[in-house]
Amino acid sequence: MSMWGTASVAENIAAMVDAAADAQRVPRNVLRAIVLEESGGNASVVVAEAIGGESVGLLQLYSGGQGAGMSIAERQDPARNLAVGTPKIAAAWAATAHLVGANRVRRTCALSGHPGDPEAMSPGATRVFAEQAIERIVARWQSLEAQTPDAAGASLAGVPADRIEDVTHRVIAWAKAHPVESLAAAAVLGVLAL
Repeated sequence: MSMWGTASVAENIAAMVDAAADAQRVPRNVLRAIVLEESGGNASVVVAEAIGGESVGLLQLYSGGQGAGMSIAERQDPARNLAVGTPKIAAAWAATAHLVGANRVRRTCALSGHPGDPEAMSPGATRVFAEQAIERIVARWQSLEAQTPDAAGASLAGVPADRIEDVTHRVIAWAKAHPVESLAAAAVLGVLAL
């Protein structure tokens, strides 16, 4: 048995998750880690929420959120579930391009609603749950990366995340202060600074 369940189901779900990640330009290991935390890779899981409604399927689409207007059966369809949830993750991934590594994965989870942004939640059990879920996603992503690194994460391997973020901020500040004909010039300066 694999992390996705029985062999035949596992192969199908894993292939669908990878295809959704590729189609939306999200690193496979990021989407895999989120799916595994949200549902354990079980497309039929239904969780009744304390606030009412239910979260369903691979990406736990909530009836009052990303799954609004969809039946339970529609949200249990893995292809449909991924088609609805993955674009939110992709948008969050793109919005966090200034971050790297675990920091980028954390912020992607918060911004995408998978599981949600603890900073936007009132203090209490829900906030703590979201914080813990994000840390489990990060740990799972790190484990997956150790087994099979995504190409997107490999290019800056070995460079500390805080160093990359510092250089990124400095390059952006320089580019704003110095008109350049192309962002490539600023990018080259950033790479040389690493």
